Amino acid sequence: MSQINVDVCIVGGGPAGAMLGLLLAQNSKLEVMVLEQHQAFQREFRGESISQGTVAIMEKMGILDKLKEHGFLQLEGLAMYDKGEKIFSVNFHDFAAEHKFTIDIPQPVLIGAILEKAQEFPNFRLQLGASCIELTEQDDQITGVVYREKSGEKFSVSSSVVVDASGRYSKIRSKAGLQAKIEDFKRDAVWFRLPRPSNWELTTRIKVDGRHHLIILPTYPDTLRIGMNIAKGEYKELRKKPIETFHDHVCKLEPELEGIVQENIRSWSDTVLLDIFTAEVPQWSRDGLVLIGDSAHTVSPILGQGVNLAMQDAYVLAPVIQNYLEVQPQTVIPQHVFDQYESNRKELISFVQNFQADQERDLMAETEEGMENRRIKMSTLNQSPMKIELATKMAYGIFMEHAVNAG
Repeated sequence: MSQINVDVCIVGGGPAGAMLGLLLAQNSKLEVMVLEQHQAFQREFRGESISQGTVAIMEKMGILDKLKEHGFLQLEGLAMYDKGEKIFSVNFHDFAAEHKFTIDIPQPVLIGAILEKAQEFPNFRLQLGASCIELTEQDDQITGVVYREKSGEKFSVSSSVVVDASGRYSKIRSKAGLQAKIEDFKRDAVWFRLPRPSNWELTTRIKVDGRHHLIILPTYPDTLRIGMNIAKGEYKELRKKPIETFHDHVCKLEPELEGIVQENIRSWSDTVLLDIFTAEVPQWSRDGLVLIGDSAHTVSPILGQGVNLAMQDAYVLAPVIQNYLEVQPQTVIPQHVFDQYESNRKELISFVQNFQADQERDLMAETEEGMENRRIKMSTLNQSPMKIELATKMAYGIFMEHAVNAG
């Protein structure tokens, strides 16, 4: 088995793993390796909306201009409707910061732009088609990984730290003995895409009617990405029904899609199921290992926060790793070094998870009283001076102070 020696081994080449790899490669002389099990980055219905705070990171890293060359959508707001009546809205033009808008761009393009820049640095290495099958340990310290290529050949990577960026179904996490508390929501989501009408505003819509809702996201270049809630575990039975049943549900919630959904969703194979759950991991690190992104904190897909929290994890973690290894090169990074990173990130992520859990409960209200309370709550928040402050915290994350004080 061939041996590879690096300073940092990142498992997972999604947005967070790629971002961390670039940050470490461009700001230090550390040898950085990213292992990605897939051969390409085609990811359907995965975090294509990049929030304002993450857009600010993209500019600081010199990535935003590359994304502009490709093109993306700027989403200008969010609106929630109950039985066709608008009860809540946020206009992103009202934000004070320089980067006011969410952008929507295909995730393979985002990852590709980050990795293209990372590969300009000779101390960065990307290995596609690499499945991590084992963590290596010595004296209760994690010292690296063993990965297998598609050919079956195995490689052992020795590192000062392994960063688990492998996502919501992380096997690295379980191999390291770090337990995740999984909490299922009452719903799953059926995702699909439709052509976007030419007069459709560039605003995220949440359409609610009783116990049912749609989340409609304008998506680059000219489509709508749509999620319809169903009861947890209902998808298998739903697929036994005629596709017209699905059409009826969608058009009742959003009549403007009448005709478009029938023309484009011909069978259940034109839809994708997303299993909705959260994962709370009490401990994010061990000696020689640290978790970021969905490996550490899987969140609900409401408002697309997962990819942004993950990329901001990478931004916060990079200087922690760099600063330690500048002083103590070629040594395993002890767990306590990650304490402040974990504490700081948990504070924001706990806020997001609690906010999302509250939204999930409201969206899945089953009684008339619960539905009326949802309507009152959102209408009241819509009139509250706290609305922009809350929206700013969700949108800007670690850049909130800058966003509030800008202008």
